[in-house]
Amino acid sequence: KPIIRMNNDKDESMDINDCHYEVKWSEEDRQFVGTVQEFPSLSWLDDSPEASLSGIQRIVLEAASILDK
Repeated sequence: KPIIRMNNDKDESMDINDCHYEVKWSEEDRQFVGTVQEFPSLSWLDDSPEASLSGIQRIVLEAASILDK
């Protein structure tokens, strides 16, 4: 399971599957935007809600691997 370490503290971690994802239509961008509550600076735009969700989940995985170093 991918784990995100919080504050480089090995005792405090979060499973990325427990993150709160949301996909909404953006009228301004004319695409679906995927966001994740735990990482408010991350988002993913795509043409379908499924692709947007998949994209934001991939970005969270990348962020988790960077934070886990």
